[in-house]
Amino acid sequence: MSRLYRVGIVKYPEDAWILRGALDGERAWELDREFRPAGWLSDPEVRGAWVKRHGDDRFYWPSTQRIFRSRSSAKRLADLIESYGATAIILEAEPAWEPIAEANRRRKRARNTKRIAALHAEIARLSEES
Repeated sequence: MSRLYRVGIVKYPEDAWILRGALDGERAWELDREFRPAGWLSDPEVRGAWVKRHGDDRFYWPSTQRIFRSRSSAKRLADLIESYGATAIILEAEPAWEPIAEANRRRKRARNTKRIAALHAEIARLSEES
C-alpha cells in the first residue's frame, strides 16, 4: 500500500500576526493579510511571472489541503512555506481500504461511544447537583 503525505503549518512568523482587539479579556490575533516575507518578489523576473500568473503582487500562504503521493513533493511545499518564515511539518499516512458496510459500522460505534460518554458525564453532573 502506498503512503500519502500532507503538509501542515505549525508556526507562522511573529510578524505575520496582527492584533484585532480583545474578546472576553483575551487578545484576538489573526494572520495579517498585508504580510510579506522578507525579500518577497525582490527579483524582477520572479515578480513579473507572479503578477502574470496571479494578477497582482499580493502574498498568500500556500494551501496545505493538498495530499501528495510522494514525500519529495510534500517536502518541496514544506520548504517553500519555511522559506517564508513559517515552520512546517510533513504528515504521513498509510491508508487502509475497507468495505463501506464495515466503515459505516465503525463510524456508528464511534458515534455511540461518544454519545454514551456524554450521557455518563451528564448523569455524573446531575448526581453531584442532587
